Parts: sequence; structure tokens; C-alpha cells
Amino acid sequence: MRTTRLLQSAVLLLVAASAAPAVAGCDYDPGTSAGTASHVFPRDDVFRPLLADPKEPRFYASYHRVNFRTGDVRAGRDTDVIHSGFIGAGENIGLWTRRAAASCDGVQISLFGGVFAQFDLSISSGDLINTDFLVGIPVSVRRGPWSFRGRLLHQSSHLGDEFLVRNRAIQVKNFGFEMLDALVSYDHGRLRAYGGLGVVFNSSTDFDPLAFQAGVEARVPWAPEWKLLGLVPTPVLGVDFKTWQQQDWDATWNAVAGLEFNRPGDNARLRLVGTLLHGHFPFAQFFDDTEVDAYGLAVQFEL
Repeated sequence: MRTTRLLQSAVLLLVAASAAPAVAGCDYDPGTSAGTASHVFPRDDVFRPLLADPKEPRFYASYHRVNFRTGDVRAGRDTDVIHSGFIGAGENIGLWTRRAAASCDGVQISLFGGVFAQFDLSISSGDLINTDFLVGIPVSVRRGPWSFRGRLLHQSSHLGDEFLVRNRAIQVKNFGFEMLDALVSYDHGRLRAYGGLGVVFNSSTDFDPLAFQAGVEARVPWAPEWKLLGLVPTPVLGVDFKTWQQQDWDATWNAVAGLEFNRPGDNARLRLVGTLLHGHFPFAQFFDDTEVDAYGLAVQFEL
């Protein structure tokens, strides 16, 4: 019954979003690049950050109740459930952009980096489980409602020392890879859908190279006069879907829903969202053999 109500609420939000006016501007706001041809260090991007991807570069802190259905994280425990804190710190930094005057159509080259860590809060010391480091170069393009992002990226992962001491059965792997990925996105009103492919071309371990990602997002604006400390609240919903050849194409999806706050004319975003994760644990060497069900609350911030 509870799942049915959640699905009904999601459908209503999507319908309302599709009927709302279209999003103007490049990232979220209108006219940020009006009258310009090309410049360095743009404040936004012609490709929006993905709302529900747990490894999208942004600043966030979240609490999760994680049920490990498979994998070595359960080693030495009398329960498969832990309380965990996820922390992310990352940003996409625009280096150069060229855009049509009074339009967001154009191209941009950026640099991104991110650090994503998970902590075991079931232990009083809050042991660090793992840290993922990502860095890469995105190239993004927009023309009307269509946008594209291609990235060359590197990831390396490192398990926490205290976690390894408490879980001696875990075999440490030198886990890291380089990857090319590409996404195509389409905006329709307040709805957005995207999809694309990735190819791992270099890895420190045996790694099947192919990956697929897709997702849908919705934003439903409230009346602009409804403000909290000068910030306009907007209900948001996003679902991100991933599947990897390395995982035998098993599906993993992450969903977020909640409120987004921004000051009109400013690209900075604060979000308070609930999260649901089902499938493979998206972090570290647990990536291909650890399946979880997790839910929690997150605070996200984007510049």
C-alpha cells in the first residue's frame, strides 16, 4: 500500500511537471549568458547536473539505513543492516564556453572532481568504509531542448583502515579505472529525460567495459511569492538507472524526492530529499558483488 501511494504521488508530480512552463536559461535560470559570444570560467553549464545520480559532483551529506543482501561488507556481523552516512564533495568548474547571443545554445569545456565517502554509523567510532575519488573533463553542448555531455574520467577507490581491521575477511583490491561516457538529455516543460553509454578503456583489475545509464527528472514550481528566507521552494523528483556489463547487466536505480530551494536569478541550489537505492552498491570495490536496499535523507548543495 505504501509503495502504491509513492508511485501514485510520483505520477501526479510528473503530470504536473509536464504541464508547467518550460525551464528557461542554461542551467536553471534565464539569461545568464545573454549577449555573450565566448568567455572563460562560466558560472553555469549548458548541461544540467543529474538530480538522482549518487556520484554526480556536488556537496551533500546523507543518512542511510543499508540492508546488504550480498557481499563481504557483511563479514563478521550478526546483522546485514547498518546505519551509514554518505558524504560527497565535488564541483563542475566551467573553463570555457561559447554561446549564441541571448541563448543557451552553445558548447562548454569544464573540469570536474569529486570525493565520495561512506561511514559505518552503527559503530560508535563511525568507521570510514570507503572513499571514491573522481576527476575528469566534460564537454557539453546544448541546442534548444536537447543537450549532450561527454566525459573522460578517472576513478580510484580506497577502503578505510578501521573498516579493514574490523573486516579481515575482505580482500583488498587495487580498484580504479578510466572511462569515456556520454549522455543525451531532452527537456520538455519541467520534465527531463536522459540516457547514454559508457566504456571503460583502462582498469587496474579485470573489468567488462560497457555501461548504460538513463533517468527522468521533474520540477514543479510553486508560486514565486512563496519564499523562505528569500528562497523559492520547488518540489523535485528524480530517478537514475544504471546497469553495467561488469554486473551482468543487473539493474541499479536510485530515486530522490523532496524540495529544492533557490534565490531567483542565482544558480546555487539547496535540496532536502528522501532517497531510495536498490541494486548494486555504487561505491568502491563492492561495486560488482554487493547488492543493497537502502533508504535515507540527504541534504544537497550545488553552486
